[in-house]
Amino acid sequence: MEVSSAIKHRKSKSTTVAFDIQTVGKNKCLIGSLITGKNKASAGPSATYFGDTLTGDVKFEDELMINKRGELVVASGAVIGRGDVAYGGSLEAMLTDKDFPLGRFLSTIGLSVMDWHGDLALGWNAQSQIPIGRNTWNKCFEFLSSLTQAKPLIICV
Repeated sequence: MEVSSAIKHRKSKSTTVAFDIQTVGKNKCLIGSLITGKNKASAGPSATYFGDTLTGDVKFEDELMINKRGELVVASGAVIGRGDVAYGGSLEAMLTDKDFPLGRFLSTIGLSVMDWHGDLALGWNAQSQIPIGRNTWNKCFEFLSSLTQAKPLIICV
């Protein structure tokens, strides 16, 4: 169950309050958040209660338009729980067809980093949607993480 409400302050500023209850196995997960945004930038705290653990986090995100076809999303944040703090950030670039959404070509590249107790985790992902004909397209996803010893995961549908 999810409940949310948004309030518009001015022409380009709004605040959203959300509460979410999810079932994970036999446990309930309760999530509450407050996000304030102006134009394409947003920030806010949230809290999650799961089992006997309460964690809090804060997130900052901004979307920057490069041109009509490109967009850059920058996000950073911190998660606090049981006396520990983990910091993270991500950078995502998106390139669309010059006639998007009519032209359906779409490519996304993302980088993420997380630091917890001095351990650094790096992630990279890429997605492409390439139209083949009028009603068909090829979608490919690739994911690579420094936390696994496995080869990169590549899926094409």
